[in-house]
Amino acid sequence: MSGVSYESPALGKCDLHQMYYANGNQTTAGFCGTKGGGMGQSLLGQTWGNKRGLSDPTVSMMMAYYYAHSTGVFTDQAKALGVDIIWGDGYTWYMNAWVQAIIWRYQQGSMSDPVVACAEELMAVFNSLDGANYTSILV
Repeated sequence: MSGVSYESPALGKCDLHQMYYANGNQTTAGFCGTKGGGMGQSLLGQTWGNKRGLSDPTVSMMMAYYYAHSTGVFTDQAKALGVDIIWGDGYTWYMNAWVQAIIWRYQQGSMSDPVVACAEELMAVFNSLDGANYTSILV
């Protein structure tokens, strides 16, 4: 589903593309750090040599959540709690968009309240990609 876009409350129009990188013997989803930077075709076949960790606890947690549920690699604690559900392709796309938006907000410095930022972006992703009209995350 590359090329999908949605309207973020803090970021404006977000053009989304799932990006995959060779990571050792595996291919893994990756996220870009700069909104609107564009990856282009010039990177195909290139070595990803600029892996960087993030120190923000919200961004780290969101990425761990995404990777666990999209790959099926869970901690023993997650398995014991029964929160080890592997997402299907469609749901993984929504969550990819959500995590990407949180990374961009972090990079821009527009995440003063991480809980609000996460709720705003999740609602915007679902409204845009699912044709929903949610106005509040409270049910």
